Amino acid sequence: MNNQQEEEEPKEEEKAPYDEEQYWREKAASLRDFYNENQALYGDPDFPPNEKSLYKDPAVLPDYAQDFPEVEWKRPEEICPNDQPEMKKAGTQPGDVKQGILGDCWLLGAFCVLATRPKLLDNLIVEDGIEHGFAIFRFFKNGKW
Repeated sequence: MNNQQEEEEPKEEEKAPYDEEQYWREKAASLRDFYNENQALYGDPDFPPNEKSLYKDPAVLPDYAQDFPEVEWKRPEEICPNDQPEMKKAGTQPGDVKQGILGDCWLLGAFCVLATRPKLLDNLIVEDGIEHGFAIFRFFKNGKW
């Protein structure tokens, strides 16, 4: 053994832990800034208000959509023009959840449970920016939020 110290390989820089809450706070702030700078509601480029957001292949509609090929997209203020849109209202009940034609009863069943558990619903809604044209949700999957 010689007296020279063995040179250690440089260690990769340790990355700072991912702070999910901080990420979503910053995302929400940028969406509010968009609204304030443009005086326009946010429109998600990854989820446009057209058939591409609803169907795998918009040219070939699924069976459940055959009778209703025309979808009308609306923003919350267009659905309830006389009221201020709200993400959730006090006194939500499972019967408030209504199924349409999408065949998403598995998701709506989970929403019915959330209607009875307000604290869980609060975990789902990360940021209520409905007045700016956006909302940020967190979903529970495989034991993690």
